[in-house]
Amino acid sequence: MGMGDLRRSFYKKDAEYLDEKIQGASGLKTQAANMDAGNGFSAGAPTSANWEAANKNIGQSNVASLQSFQGSRALYYNGHLYTTMGDEIVCTDSSGKVNWKYALEGDLKKQGGFMGTLPVYANGYIIIATLSGEVLIMDAKQGKVIKKYMIKDQARYQPIAEKGWIYVTTVNSKLYAINTGIPVITGWSMWGGNAARTNLAREN
Repeated sequence: MGMGDLRRSFYKKDAEYLDEKIQGASGLKTQAANMDAGNGFSAGAPTSANWEAANKNIGQSNVASLQSFQGSRALYYNGHLYTTMGDEIVCTDSSGKVNWKYALEGDLKKQGGFMGTLPVYANGYIIIATLSGEVLIMDAKQGKVIKKYMIKDQARYQPIAEKGWIYVTTVNSKLYAINTGIPVITGWSMWGGNAARTNLAREN
């Protein structure tokens, strides 16, 4: 098996949100176990799912949490990387320099998982939904919050943005549609940006 060469190191931090011991004692673990039981997996994920390997890698071991895991998947646009890393959003440039960071509310150890969703890029805006029940519209260059919507329900899944609307699904099975009044918030019509899941915004 080949090993990749390290070309460049970017922002570093302890990844408690991926630690199997910490995540195994978190609220997400209990929540995912309850979801599994309601879907016929009361004994947990089957061995055929290879959950043991996943648990060591990302700290999740239930069908529900494994299927919904989205991770620290970076969004690259115009020489910048936008990443959700546990309890913060981080923007770095192509040299690895941190341009801005934004702290997210929540307790990584107690609640488990990520405190915010993968970032969405839409014509100069970054959109994040959070575990604390907020939907944030941020300036992509400076990381300042331009608008904040309180939905009050936990969100762990990347929103979509199309024609000025933001659509967010929540952990408790609700769907929110938010009219931002900003028509250029568009071009991210599904998870990963498009059907190829390239994490690239559509130009508008």
